[in-house]
Amino acid sequence: MLLVAVARNSTLTDISHQTIQLHLRLIGASIYEYHTKTGRWPARLDDWAETSLPRESPHWKVMIESGADVMVWHDNLNSDPKDNAHLILAYHNKGLLAWLGRLANRVRQNPEAWRPPANRSIAGNVACQLTGP
Repeated sequence: MLLVAVARNSTLTDISHQTIQLHLRLIGASIYEYHTKTGRWPARLDDWAETSLPRESPHWKVMIESGADVMVWHDNLNSDPKDNAHLILAYHNKGLLAWLGRLANRVRQNPEAWRPPANRSIAGNVACQLTGP
């Protein structure tokens, strides 16, 4: 029974990651689509409305306005996406997976601070670390 629950959670996490990646890829593709149509790089959120992004991802605008996905505005990209591989065009900033990623980085940076005292559980330690000074 426990094995099934772990396998199911892993699958749900994988699907969540794939969904986030899909939305970020759609945003990235729409940047180049807009440039191809207009000769300019998007400079405001409404520029994306002129691309296929609203059709491909109906909730794109809400996701960006809420801060779940963050755009990194560039005005000097190369027309070939391969030449921009070192640049960040958008990133996922909100939600459980983003929060867990930041938490994991904090643990990696200072593992001793996250070691629970002998009389407390790990969950209690995380709650203290997140709400403490």
